[in-house]
Amino acid sequence: MRNVAAATVLAVAAALLVSAVIALGAAREVATLGLLVGRTSVALTSLPVEASKAERIRTISEAAADADVAVALVVPDRQGDPDRWRAFSFRGTAQTQGLGTALEVRPIGDGADLDLQGILAIDGDVNDVGRFLEQLRAVGYEATDTTPGPVPALLYTLADPAVGAVAAAALLGLVIALVAEAERRGTRQALRLRSGWSPTRIAGIEAADICRVAAPVLVVAVAGTLVLALWPGTGTTARAFTVTVAAVALSTAVLVVVGVHVATTLAAARSRRSAGSSAWAPVVVGAAGAALVALLVADAHAVVQVQTAAQASERTLLAESRHGDDVVLGLGPTAFAQDIELGRIGLAALERDTASMAHASFTDRATLVGEATAALPAVLGAPPAPGGAPVLLVPDALAADADRLADAASADLAAGWAVEERTPPRPIDIEVRRVPSTAAVTEAVLEWTNGIEPALPTWPDIPVLVVPDSRDIALNQIGTAVANGEVRFADRPALERALRQAGLTDTVLQVTRVGTKIERQIGAVRAERATRTAAAVVAGLAVVLAAVTLVQEHRIRTQRSARVRFLVGRHPIVRHRAFVVTAGIVVAVVSGATASSVGTSTAGVLATALLGAVAVSLLLGGVLGVHALHPGDRWRKTW
Repeated sequence: MRNVAAATVLAVAAALLVSAVIALGAAREVATLGLLVGRTSVALTSLPVEASKAERIRTISEAAADADVAVALVVPDRQGDPDRWRAFSFRGTAQTQGLGTALEVRPIGDGADLDLQGILAIDGDVNDVGRFLEQLRAVGYEATDTTPGPVPALLYTLADPAVGAVAAAALLGLVIALVAEAERRGTRQALRLRSGWSPTRIAGIEAADICRVAAPVLVVAVAGTLVLALWPGTGTTARAFTVTVAAVALSTAVLVVVGVHVATTLAAARSRRSAGSSAWAPVVVGAAGAALVALLVADAHAVVQVQTAAQASERTLLAESRHGDDVVLGLGPTAFAQDIELGRIGLAALERDTASMAHASFTDRATLVGEATAALPAVLGAPPAPGGAPVLLVPDALAADADRLADAASADLAAGWAVEERTPPRPIDIEVRRVPSTAAVTEAVLEWTNGIEPALPTWPDIPVLVVPDSRDIALNQIGTAVANGEVRFADRPALERALRQAGLTDTVLQVTRVGTKIERQIGAVRAERATRTAAAVVAGLAVVLAAVTLVQEHRIRTQRSARVRFLVGRHPIVRHRAFVVTAGIVVAVVSGATASSVGTSTAGVLATALLGAVAVSLLLGGVLGVHALHPGDRWRKTW
């Protein structure tokens, strides 16, 4: 593109590169779900009840042979590593995924420790795959298609707030740069219209020009995608999916770049031809700038929150280091009888003091047994007597409801026994103990259990039930906690022996170290922090670009009045006061509203608004100062 502004080149390059990175991230995300092992992926949701496991394996293998397709059962890594998968082949050989993941392939054999109700990776012709699935449905199997598509994968990736923030910042920066470019070239386009050029001809020339700017960046993005797709160890399905996702993302980005550029160019040309200036341009740039300010404030708040979460996870990892080698289970769907067996295994370990429990998911309280967290003694104070009555810790925020909460805890314990149609071994009389806060306990518990945060308005201050005698809890409730990964076992060999003796090995998908889970959480929050920081940097650069564009438009719009003011003896800086003050007020309102929407305190909202107003005033003042140093403006006194 001839005489293109550097900001336009950078904005176009940023938009295309961000699109490529998001596409590769989407492909990687799908690979970590184990959905690129086969050309087609289906989830078996229902199996024939009357058939044994051996009969099910034989049925699937025979159907695969009849349809001439390769079929493998894809299951997560036993240690819970999201980058490692296992594939058990019924027929043929499963292909590796690559994209940073590893696949261990072996024959399914008798499927001794496998739950067949999982993901099947299928390779073969589309018609053959259809025949295979029809044969399974005819004998009572039910399957749901889980084959990933490029568009849903991209939308899933963009739904992540951090990734969406980066994409939004790049898009807003692109809009600002292209509006500024259209304004800069508006006079030329107006002359073309006056000389008889059609809008279609102008659109074609401008589209070709902006494509010439995008072409080098597009070549780099495509080359990077191909290198990753063709990297040794990447399977055929993963290669095809990566290239397809990248093609969709990059083509969409190019269409957006060309469309926005052509639209803004034609709008600027018509405005210049009819009115001599574009009234819409500063409105669009100002709105985009305000959105960027909101995005910048939200990103900064998120970075602080993520940093706090990372520090909390690191503290938990250090505090729970004694139990870092304990393991928790990850299970598939379980029946009530299996919950009872899991409860027996958990109860035996709790009674031997080789396990501890912290059940908080899907309840209004956390129920702790044993050394569930190192944070408990400081909050609990005097420990209850061994085998004593359960103690309910009620934070001050819920002090008014202490009696009701104690009754609810008693009722829930009783409900567990009622489900089993058994009576508890002794009457349960819960002791209520008020404490200033239970946040230290509940947050630490959720760190190692990776549980679901209770939907309570006072979170993380929720009731905590400390049960000294695990026999007060019904087996099905302990079994549910085991299945949720809320019971950590110190003696792994004993746990695995108990699972084999109970015939539960096929329901266990993962046996994960507690320390590993917390370390992965730390890695995840650090990655989010890096992404949010990148989004804040992109948004900040786009805000600077918006400021430069608005200052340039403001100077052009007020140039004539500035000369008149100079002739009557007024200082040139007078013309900028209203502009800077108005921008400061707008930014203060936007940044304050954004800070309020993300849950900042009143003092924080006021501080954010003031900081935003001061920052934008200094930024605009700096840009105006640079213009004041220009020799021509200094001579004309129009700065």
